[in-house]
Amino acid sequence: MDSIILLLLILAAVMVPNIMIQRKQRRRLAEIHQMQEDLKIGDQVVTTAGLYGVVTGIEETRVELEIAPQVRTWWERLAVVRNVTNEELKSTASVDDTQPTVE
Repeated sequence: MDSIILLLLILAAVMVPNIMIQRKQRRRLAEIHQMQEDLKIGDQVVTTAGLYGVVTGIEETRVELEIAPQVRTWWERLAVVRNVTNEELKSTASVDDTQPTVE
């Protein structure tokens, strides 16, 4: 009887962290998917390859990125992993304006 309880405790100790990690990963994937759906022309984004570009065109499964002046390439929408424009807006909104500035 004691060995069964010990076995159940060991299984719980192994499974609980795995379940928590899976939940966190699912939540992050859902956030990325929502960001990909919310892309709009003019957003500065980063792809899975680390390429920075500005969205200049959007189709159902592809986005056109301008990676240099007059250089445009098409990417799968799923390759976009970060919207730098939104991150900049969030970081500037969280800055406390009551702090005195140093000149």
